Amino acid sequence: MAKIVRYWAHDPVGNIENMLQNFDKEQLQKGEDAGIVFVAEYDDGTRSIVKAADIVEPTTFSNDGGVTLVLPSYVDERTSATVACFDALAEIVNPSVAAASTDEAETQADPIGAFMAALEKLRALKAGGEE
Repeated sequence: MAKIVRYWAHDPVGNIENMLQNFDKEQLQKGEDAGIVFVAEYDDGTRSIVKAADIVEPTTFSNDGGVTLVLPSYVDERTSATVACFDALAEIVNPSVAAASTDEAETQADPIGAFMAALEKLRALKAGGEE
């Protein structure tokens, strides 16, 4: 009997697919609910469509490039932290150009401190785990 060697996440709307790397049941179900189709690939080269609930990380898993499913809030949080970092850096380099995405009084009083605080917030998101 053929063994599953990897799973693919297929987006039928965008007609793209990539190898699955995250096997979190909740995230997989959210992906399926959003229209993602999961495909099991077997060691004999065959494939079959599977339900998110049936996906189990294969013991012969090959992580040679794939996609990790995340919620938009995960991306939004990291994008906001990145923009705040660049805004704080812009305040140091050219105070008249910088946008105010951090506390304005903090930025005016100590732009380097504001940058370091924004950078720490961004680092904390990475240290919190990459999903």
